[in-house]
Amino acid sequence: ANLAANVALIFPLIPLISRLFRPGLLVRRPGWRALWTYALPLVPATFAAMLVENADRLILQRISPAVSHAAYGLEPIQVVGIYSFGYKLGVVMLLVVQMFRMAWTPFSLTQARQADAPELFARILTGLMTLLAAVFLGVAFFLPPVAQLPAVQRFPKEAIYWLGLGIVPIILLGYVLSGVYAVVTAGLYIEKRTAVLPWITGAGALVNVAICLLAAPRFGMTGVAWATPVAYGLMAGLAAWQAGKVYPVPYAWGRLLHLGLVTGALFGLDRFVSATLIPVTNPATWIVKLGLLLALPVALWATRFFRPDEWTALTALFRRRKPAPVR
Repeated sequence: ANLAANVALIFPLIPLISRLFRPGLLVRRPGWRALWTYALPLVPATFAAMLVENADRLILQRISPAVSHAAYGLEPIQVVGIYSFGYKLGVVMLLVVQMFRMAWTPFSLTQARQADAPELFARILTGLMTLLAAVFLGVAFFLPPVAQLPAVQRFPKEAIYWLGLGIVPIILLGYVLSGVYAVVTAGLYIEKRTAVLPWITGAGALVNVAICLLAAPRFGMTGVAWATPVAYGLMAGLAAWQAGKVYPVPYAWGRLLHLGLVTGALFGLDRFVSATLIPVTNPATWIVKLGLLLALPVALWATRFFRPDEWTALTALFRRRKPAPVR
């Protein structure tokens, strides 16, 4: 279907392409050589990134039936179906990160030569991670009780699909770290140092595949799910290191660690409460989870995460502003 659609779309463009396309320009003019140098490394880098995104399912379906039967009482292909359903449950985080990435690339390239661009980029990463922390907790907190609602419980064809619910926080973390990777690679694109991207994404792909191969037989879906956040964490670290050599950005790594610790503490507290005090089937769990989610900005404020200007801007969003007078 995709092939047919693309073939149909290209026909109206053939007259325009035939007027503008000059094959000789691809090799003779110096400007094109620079474009090839910039663009060609993106091809293997993209393939490696696709491997990071898909190797887990490719490897998971090749575990032995004895392992899948022992762990889940299912065939390997059924385990992959449950795992893929878990990925679909994390679609909210995927949408947020994808929307950001689509806006981030043109924005970073147009703002790169401004005097305050490095500081702006650093604050954007901190702001993005703060938003994603709230999305992470919101999905991780409320997905289990939502899954208990009768209409939602019956949504998949079989209830066994909900076995993948436990891997959703790991999947969300993978998307978060992919957002970090998207931001810190900006310097490499700005300074046209894309030649290092295949090595960075290749390292991530190798680590991803290695974790999947080692974890699938012993830890099943949970072990395989960890391959993606680990790979993206490695890729983000390598990209930040390489980009810092050519386009230094003062990322607030200490603040990001602070944010991660607070988010992790609230996530752990939610899991403790659900496991020992108030199960997700109890109606009171909704109030408890809402309180824990609202505790995120309070905890960040109490631990002095926000700078004064940031807190002022954040609180301004919740103030009722008077409409501007009509002139």
